[in-house]
Amino acid sequence: MSKRIRNYRTGDRAEDLGVFLLRAFCAVAPIPRQEDFGLADAVATLLRGEDRFWYAEDTFLVQFKSRSVPSMKLDGPVFQRWLEQDLSVFVARVDLLDSSIELFTLGTALFACDLHEARGLHAWLHGGSEGLVDGVLHITLDKPILRWTVASTEDRDFTERTYASVKAWLQLERWNRRYFKAGVARRITWETGAAPEAAEVVHSWTPAHGREALADIEPLVHLLGLHARNHPELWTKVHAVEQALRGSDDRGMFAGLRPFMQQSDAMTRLAEVIEAHPTADAVVTVQVLRLDEVGANFWIYTYGRGGPGGGTRHHGSWEELEAKGFDHEVEKLEDGERISLGLDRYFASTPIPHEIIDGPQQAPTLERGDHSPFYFLRKLPQGDAENRSGPIEEAPDEAV
Repeated sequence: MSKRIRNYRTGDRAEDLGVFLLRAFCAVAPIPRQEDFGLADAVATLLRGEDRFWYAEDTFLVQFKSRSVPSMKLDGPVFQRWLEQDLSVFVARVDLLDSSIELFTLGTALFACDLHEARGLHAWLHGGSEGLVDGVLHITLDKPILRWTVASTEDRDFTERTYASVKAWLQLERWNRRYFKAGVARRITWETGAAPEAAEVVHSWTPAHGREALADIEPLVHLLGLHARNHPELWTKVHAVEQALRGSDDRGMFAGLRPFMQQSDAMTRLAEVIEAHPTADAVVTVQVLRLDEVGANFWIYTYGRGGPGGGTRHHGSWEELEAKGFDHEVEKLEDGERISLGLDRYFASTPIPHEIIDGPQQAPTLERGDHSPFYFLRKLPQGDAENRSGPIEEAPDEAV
């Protein structure tokens, strides 16, 4: 007569219920026992509902535990597989008594300062403590990211909220998994059932991991420098790298001149770009300082064929800016707003009228400090404008 340990049987039933509950918002593929290497019991893929269809998106791993199990351990090769693989690992604690499930994440260990010194991970679901003990990192999973029951699976509002929450978790943890080997991770704050938020950045350093990370970063820095020559939206990133290398407490002789040097750098880049364009009389890029539904604050950097160039700052309410020729449209997005800044009327009404002959097809979404892609301008044959040369002339708010 065959027999099976009672606790194993309870664990199997908890896993079956957990798979059923996860299928409320995921496609779930249980891992066969003979293929289970200790890291996960199932592979889950987040589903986005739209009209009558489901769309498969992000994938993650799930380890199921029954209500009575106090903790889980990742030792030796299993711990190394958890560190090296790219997918988030969630722990699902299943309660057979009330047909409920709680979902925890092992991703909180990625911003633990002791992780780089650990040889194993011990995650406590009940009790336990935190810290590095004999080379094993102990963490407590005392606050789940989600909690739901069988009844919740029939609630459409629940599945939509859960999709948004899990999507945010996977995005934040993907960032941490990408950079934690270099000693960089973002803490994550959350309340059960709500979307998490990124908090402060945590830094740590170990020579071995540091050398590996810097070897990965070096070609990307070269790539940034190469493409920034012709893509002004990357200029701010170049300056950010330079500032990070110099340090926030830079006391060099040029530290106070840094903003002026960046503006001079913009002029140098624009001069190279206009000479390479076959027909434009001037090239322009816009640097956004503030841009919302109330008003704007931005710089316009221009360079005419043969030079010279200059920068002009415009700021105020949209009523004031529209009087100068700046049109705009506000587009509502899920994560904020995008402003389409119209420049045609402004350039056509400058002392030397110009028209835009080449530029971005859609209004770019820019963060604070970013430059827009290039706008190439050609003089309009109005008045004596066709006999004049040089960059756009205007009565600026503030010029450099």
